[in-house]
Amino acid sequence: MGRCESAKAAIAARFSIKDLIEAIYAAKDETKEELIDILNSVYIEDENNFYYDYFLEIIDEEENFDELVRRMKETGGDSYVKKLPIGEVSGDSSLYAQSALYQIANLVGCDRWGYNRYGENCNSTALDLDFISSEKERSIKFFAKFGIQVEVVIMATVSAC
Repeated sequence: MGRCESAKAAIAARFSIKDLIEAIYAAKDETKEELIDILNSVYIEDENNFYYDYFLEIIDEEENFDELVRRMKETGGDSYVKKLPIGEVSGDSSLYAQSALYQIANLVGCDRWGYNRYGENCNSTALDLDFISSEKERSIKFFAKFGIQVEVVIMATVSAC
């Protein structure tokens, strides 16, 4: 069977998982679902995918939001290496304390297919600074209405297909 690798660069809003969860608790019913949808769509800023793997596992398994939050506070740090028991993770290394990236707009992507893929390949797109600026302003205003401070960044993702 062949392999596929996919890479993309996008404009993203970076914010604290903690801030998003606090906004979900504070939200009225009509906006709570919108924020939960955002939580279900974020990437965890994690170059080695350990936090993100745990995040996806918790999101997929937990239907009770309070239990989801408890598990996020108790998962992370060195638990993926040392297999620490739940509850032994300290504050800033928990999944709850990590940064989330919410994709706003895709900028460029590149896919590789084949049985044995070696080397490098690339793709390009025109740089539209007006578009990037307008997306940045729109995103800051959108998250501000929920009391979430964001930084608009360029996000890169690589994944196996």
